Amino acid sequence: MLSNPDITEELRDERLNQKLMEAYQQKQDGAFYEALQGYTAVLEDAFLKDAKIEKHVFMRYNAHKNCGEVYEKIENLHLAKYHYTQALKIKQQDSFVWTRLGHIEFDHFGDLKLAQACFDAAAKTLSTLEKRGMKMNAILKKLAEVSFLLYDFRTSESLVDTLIRRC
Repeated sequence: MLSNPDITEELRDERLNQKLMEAYQQKQDGAFYEALQGYTAVLEDAFLKDAKIEKHVFMRYNAHKNCGEVYEKIENLHLAKYHYTQALKIKQQDSFVWTRLGHIEFDHFGDLKLAQACFDAAAKTLSTLEKRGMKMNAILKKLAEVSFLLYDFRTSESLVDTLIRRC
C-alpha cells in the first residue's frame, strides 16, 4: 500500500506519482507485468480509490488508461476493455481510449455496433486540430469499414467520399 496515514499529503502524492512514472517507464521498456504491478498498486491505494481532488482522480484515470494499454499489448482483451471503460468513466472525452475500445470490439469481439459507437465517440471527442489531421482519417476509415459490414452502404459511401475530399 502506497498511502500511509502517518505521512504528509505531499509525500503521499509524490510516492503515487513516482509509482506511476516507474510503471510508465516499465511499460515503455516492454516490462509489462512489472508495469501492471505498479499501476495496480496505485489503483489499490486506499486513499486514491475514493479521492475526489482533480489531481488524484487524474492519477486513477492515468493508471486505468495505461493498464488498458498494457493488457491490450499482452492480449488480455477483457481486462484491457475493463480498464479502458474505467478510464472513460473518469474522463469521457478521450478519443484515444474510444479508438482503442473500437479496435478491440471490431478486431477481437466482433461487436460491430459497439465498435461503430466507439469510433463515432472517438471522432466526436477529437480536438479541432486533431480533426484536421491523420487521426481523424483513421477513425473515418474504420467507421466506413464498420458501416459497410453493417450493410449501411450509404453511410459507408459518404464516409469514403469525406476521406477522399480530405486527401
